[in-house]
Amino acid sequence: MIKTYLIIDGYNIINQWADLKEIAKTSLEDARTKLISEIQSYAKLKNYYFIIVFDAYNINDRIKQEVFENGSVIFTQKHQTADSYIEKLVYDMPKVYEIYVVTSDFTLQRMIIGSGANRITALELEKDLDFAKKTSMKKTEEQYHKERNNLEKSLDVNIINKLDKIRRGQAE
Repeated sequence: MIKTYLIIDGYNIINQWADLKEIAKTSLEDARTKLISEIQSYAKLKNYYFIIVFDAYNINDRIKQEVFENGSVIFTQKHQTADSYIEKLVYDMPKVYEIYVVTSDFTLQRMIIGSGANRITALELEKDLDFAKKTSMKKTEEQYHKERNNLEKSLDVNIINKLDKIRRGQAE
């Protein structure tokens, strides 16, 4: 089975999605947390491994990485942009993987397509994420209705027939 990677330009997405952009006005940390949570759920639904890359352009001398069950979050090192990190990451990845890079940055999109990866815009990801959530909820709801414990399943046929007669007003 081919492993699928979803590589995300974190701040680009935060600045493109209206709800995250609004959250970022008061707390960039909260916007990052919400993005990470959304992507974790989405990646689980799609069976992707995600990598979210955030610029730490003037902050740290070292790359900071947080590892999750199905992905990781990376803060680049000082004087390194998320774009340059993503470019190198895609270039260095084995071509046996299916790679999707999520960004609305035109220059980065051109580079990743040239490296053999696929590009997804921020809007396309947002729409697919919403669709995946709705589909998952519908499947969960259908499964619930299939598996719920009906009284009818546990009753004897004779009792069901008697109850049906009572319901129709034909009680003996």
